Amino acid sequence: MSIILIVLTKLYFMTDINDLSFDEAMAQLEEKISLLEKEENYNNQKLYEEAVALKEHCASLLNKEREDIKKVAKENNISLSDIGLSEDDEGAKESSSASDVVL
Repeated sequence: MSIILIVLTKLYFMTDINDLSFDEAMAQLEEKISLLEKEENYNNQKLYEEAVALKEHCASLLNKEREDIKKVAKENNISLSDIGLSEDDEGAKESSSASDVVL
């Protein structure tokens, strides 16, 4: 009976990564990285995969926001260069350091 309760509790509190806000995902990513830095977790594949999924979700959210900013700028005749973006910029320059992080 107690095993069933534990499983149900975990299922209840599990959140789909896609439902997380950027701040929530980043907080969880920082937690996963902290755990991965501990010696006993160096080779924890599950933890690594969770961190990678969170990193990709954060990058996706940032890219979506970047596209929204570009759209609003264009609608309001604001030069993308005035806000540090370019027409062909797809987030590669801004997020390359974040997306290239080796977990």
